[in-house]
Amino acid sequence: MKRWRSPWLPLMLALAACGPIVAPAGPGPTPTATPSPTSPTPTQAATIDRPVVLQSASLSLIAADPVEASASLEALILDAGGYVVSASSWSSPESGGYASLSARVPPEALAALRRSAIEGATQTQSDSLYSQDVTVEYGFLVDRAAELARADAHLQRLFSEAPDLEAATSFMLLRELLLQERKNIETQLQNYKGRMILATFDVSWGQVSLTPMPVE
Repeated sequence: MKRWRSPWLPLMLALAACGPIVAPAGPGPTPTATPSPTSPTPTQAATIDRPVVLQSASLSLIAADPVEASASLEALILDAGGYVVSASSWSSPESGGYASLSARVPPEALAALRRSAIEGATQTQSDSLYSQDVTVEYGFLVDRAAELARADAHLQRLFSEAPDLEAATSFMLLRELLLQERKNIETQLQNYKGRMILATFDVSWGQVSLTPMPVE
């Protein structure tokens, strides 16, 4: 007995990599699709209201008291509307002390916080400031999310019209792939949004050893 195979399945599988589903046409001439002038396409990024810029700064410093310097900077970060993601410190008579913190801070406060950290140190070992404009990349993700949302609506309609269980199962499996991609894109968008709102600020402090080296 010849098993029924959905004639739409190859088109459905192509959706997972390309874009929205087009429902199969009924009897009669196939209409010509006219794209809407406002519909985003894979080759044209969505229009974003403002640039999406990611900022980060990293400092490596020497301080008389790394733990105290870290605590002072942490208070300034909180006052500026940021928060500390992680922090650590240790000290020993032989090697002095060490402290580090990683924080998220408002971009407009980044310059003042960097300056405060440097002023509270005795030496700056490294100082890096990084800015990346990801507006185009963000726009393409927005486009792709919109395409997948439209395709998902089409898939749900085709699923409800499936002629048998095998066809319905095929549509269900394909929708699982589509939903996974939607989830991945949403995660990337949320990451961009979070990094746009709060810049990354990493600082570490070392301390010159307080124990003099033995003279041979």
